[in-house]
Amino acid sequence: MKTSRILTLIFLLTIAFRVTADTEPTVSVQAQYQPGESVTINYANLPVGATIMLYKDLSLQPMREMLEVSDEQSGVFTLANTLEPGSYEVRSILNDTQVAEPVSFIVSQPPFKRDDKNILVLSDIHVMAPELLEADGAAMADYVASDRKMIRQSAEIFTTMVDSIIHLQPELLLISGDLTKDGERLSHEYVVNELNRLRDAGISTLVIPGNHDCNNPAARYFNGSETRYAETVTRDEFADLYHNYGYGESSERDPNSLSYVCEPFDGLVVVGIDSNRDEENLLTCRGDSADVAQVGGRVKPETLDWIQERMKEANAAGKRVIAMMHHHLIQHFDKEASLLKPYIIEQNDSVRDLLMEAGLQVLFTGHLHVPDIARCRHSSKADTLTEVSSGALVGYPHPFRVVTLNTDNTVMSIDGGLLRSIPSMPDLQRQSNATLQACIPSLIRRLAGMYFDKVIEKVGEMIGDTELIYGLCDIPEDTDELADIVNGYLGDQAKRSYLLMAEGNEGMKFTDDLRDEVFEGVDNLFYRIVLPEYAPILRDVYLGYAYPKLDTLFVSVYNDINNLGKPFETVVNDLYTTLNLGSQPISVTQPVADANHALQVVPTVTTGPVSITSSTEGLIEIYNLSGHLIYRHPCRPGEPLPYHFNTGGIYIVRGRNHAVKVIVH
Repeated sequence: MKTSRILTLIFLLTIAFRVTADTEPTVSVQAQYQPGESVTINYANLPVGATIMLYKDLSLQPMREMLEVSDEQSGVFTLANTLEPGSYEVRSILNDTQVAEPVSFIVSQPPFKRDDKNILVLSDIHVMAPELLEADGAAMADYVASDRKMIRQSAEIFTTMVDSIIHLQPELLLISGDLTKDGERLSHEYVVNELNRLRDAGISTLVIPGNHDCNNPAARYFNGSETRYAETVTRDEFADLYHNYGYGESSERDPNSLSYVCEPFDGLVVVGIDSNRDEENLLTCRGDSADVAQVGGRVKPETLDWIQERMKEANAAGKRVIAMMHHHLIQHFDKEASLLKPYIIEQNDSVRDLLMEAGLQVLFTGHLHVPDIARCRHSSKADTLTEVSSGALVGYPHPFRVVTLNTDNTVMSIDGGLLRSIPSMPDLQRQSNATLQACIPSLIRRLAGMYFDKVIEKVGEMIGDTELIYGLCDIPEDTDELADIVNGYLGDQAKRSYLLMAEGNEGMKFTDDLRDEVFEGVDNLFYRIVLPEYAPILRDVYLGYAYPKLDTLFVSVYNDINNLGKPFETVVNDLYTTLNLGSQPISVTQPVADANHALQVVPTVTTGPVSITSSTEGLIEIYNLSGHLIYRHPCRPGEPLPYHFNTGGIYIVRGRNHAVKVIVH
């Protein structure tokens, strides 16, 4: 009898377990997908109202694609083929509570193509030579506490990246500036030794300096709680060190800067543009009165003229031109040129027009430490320029780019990649993510010091009296105290926003909640600082002036739109993009006409008007020096066709198998 009761109990428990298992909320997905493959997520027994969300890698914001469970508590959530390569976690959330065990899957990285021209692009590697850390201690701890970079691991990060590059075997590596922590000679020598390994493996490298790399007063040794000056390098010394990497006999050098032009592949010309102002730096170790380092950028007028001529020559010879520069040329979010003035070159609008007129279509940059691709249009023409800004290899999420050009240089594919681990730190991504989050309060403190006076001045202009603000508000005189208040209301939102920008493709993530929380934080900050009796007065100023501008800024950042509000605003995939560059530019070295004068253009040097005559029937086509078609019209044999050029430059008039160069003043 006793045995029978035990068996009955076991049977009942088994039934109960099966019932529970059959009704337990579950989510399942296969472990791995190939790029472009549809992702299928199966779910069962989820409560009504639960939301299935995807989180990519270590992102704090979910992807925009999500599913709210309706009356059908079981089903399939299909994600077409839109997911980028990376690791994903599927979570099911109801009222901020996870209702099923999360599951993970991977979308594989596209295979590395070896049949076309392969170029790897890095930026802001910020290598610090190990010898500069003589003894770890408070000095280094204080430095890294406010720094978003993994400086302690920077040399190992770059060495590991070089190992990966040797394994991948691209034809060319481009590094768009900030090669060192702060321009230390020892750090430059470390970088050059690693580039020598690439050279020995048959991989060419081209570099340009960033604002950290020359004449830098911040070059330091770290010894416990003390620091001392480390030897930095001059611009001439930089060129000598990188003789084999852009500054040797195979390149043509601008006499006024560290800009150069070279042709690493047949038909592909790379222009390295020096946008730095380190010639204006001051160093007390060299006898100056203070230590001052210029962060902002510009291109000297004489250098810009030189670059335009080199680009026009390359295009006239039928060659594709790409360029790299450290600072941004195009705004990557609304008001970047005013809010982050040191990150975009002076007179960027006019410079980009001139470079487009010279035939430039693609520019690689860095400096801001975010992987973002922005596009702009010429102010008065149809030409466009795509700027590919790369994130910092030395910081989360340690990005690099794989650029592929097809055989005739007409199609460029740009893929994103991440360095995920180094020998001493297998969880590099997670630790650098934490480092970036930890430095946000210090970053806010720095920004408070930079912009506090400007904000007070602007509000003073709006109410007509700057001094009156201090009577209307409870504003701490100490900027550190003010930064602590701002961190209290907006610190978490700042972390999440910065991580979004560092990861790229912000617009693919759900950020509506983040935007709402930012404005809630701003509102709370407003009422914390403004005295209650004056809040209604300043509230009208805030809502009428600041709120719309903030809203435009957040829409621009969170939706990944540059030049917001302009007719040519653009959204470009930051990590996986294909650029159709058009046909190879027409070469002016082609025959200008045959012996029988089958095609005649009179005059060939003009202020605008010309007459075009062909001895054969067909089409007359006119191309600018970038190879873009600007005019096409049928012609009859011997019948003059009038045309008027509206813009100066060099043009190619083509008939049937013949071409004539026209210079327009």
